[in-house]
Amino acid sequence: MVLGVAASRLKQSRYLRYCPCCLQRQLKEKGEYYWLRQWQIAGADCCLEHGQLIDANIERHAYHRHQFFLASPSVCPMLPQTPGNPSAIKVGRQIYRLLQLCTSGTASFAQWTTYYHQLAGMGYCLAGHNVRHEAVRERILGRWPALWLESHGLAISDTESNWLHSIFRKHRKSFSYLEHIVVLDAFLPDTWRIDEVLAEVSSIRASFNMPVTKPLISNESVTEQQANIRAQWQALIRRKSVKQARSENRALYAKLYRHDREWLLSTNQLFYLTAARKNRRVDWRQRDLATCRQLIKIRNAHKSLLDSPRWSRNWYLSKLGKSAIVEKNIHKMPLTGLFFKRFCEDISDYQIRRITKTLSRLETEDIHRWRLLRNAGLSDERLTDDARVLLHKMVGN
Repeated sequence: MVLGVAASRLKQSRYLRYCPCCLQRQLKEKGEYYWLRQWQIAGADCCLEHGQLIDANIERHAYHRHQFFLASPSVCPMLPQTPGNPSAIKVGRQIYRLLQLCTSGTASFAQWTTYYHQLAGMGYCLAGHNVRHEAVRERILGRWPALWLESHGLAISDTESNWLHSIFRKHRKSFSYLEHIVVLDAFLPDTWRIDEVLAEVSSIRASFNMPVTKPLISNESVTEQQANIRAQWQALIRRKSVKQARSENRALYAKLYRHDREWLLSTNQLFYLTAARKNRRVDWRQRDLATCRQLIKIRNAHKSLLDSPRWSRNWYLSKLGKSAIVEKNIHKMPLTGLFFKRFCEDISDYQIRRITKTLSRLETEDIHRWRLLRNAGLSDERLTDDARVLLHKMVGN
């Protein structure tokens, strides 16, 4: 969730990855093996020094997400490496620079929009003020293999909704690092650096203002014309709903929306239907009782299992047969809402349970703070105050 993987279109590797030569050097210099974060980033499929990364014997989603695995030869066999893919090397260089950057503010959507419009102009992909998206597509495919793009979830389709078309339009959302790298590498010289690009984008002064509309009515007869148009619209919405009136006379609605918007919206508010229909098909009291009993059974079945995930509201809902109905109508189910408030586990409770579980499994003479945190999948940075107090009482500093 922190990396944004869940909502990303980028395809993540199924297994954890490693570089055998780097592991051997780690053992020689540090005395132990450890994972490097650049090995696990989508697109950077090779080590810049030694070659292609190798899949470890650890599947990403086959274990608990807090479970710790040591980067040892048992899961990372020392296999021979093949030379790095040219595309992966280009991505790897930029990702390494990106990882070295200090945390700072990010550029706004307006700044990114201005930058990519300038970039299209530098690459002769503008026709007047408009971007020639076909020319952009040819430039990208001339720089990056289509098979490599497809394997990383960046296939370029012919539709206007594809990611490459969107990145050269007005930005309304964030794009991934790999999408930026693919485009920038196709337009900039080979010596470009992503840290310099980010600094340049952040320095752009860009603002997008709504265009000022031209007054519809002349100064000589402003009151008469405006009153006439307003009267037509009022007569229309008295006979029909706002939606039906808009469909019947689109031209009248467009005139008012462009040149008399404030009056139009305030007038429409008076004619909206406010009476809500009551659904009497469901006995919510009976459903509330049944759902609460089902939740109590779920809690009793799992309360003695220390290995279970956090008992959050979403976890309880996932155990129900029709979780969406309960979630959307929780305001009609007071007993169920009270159950969630009383028995759902917060972050502190979950961390304490994980510490307790780990403590019960470790040998009493081998309890060290770092070992306890590592086996529990916790860190000092994210430890809550309550969990920190408990840990201090158990093992001290």
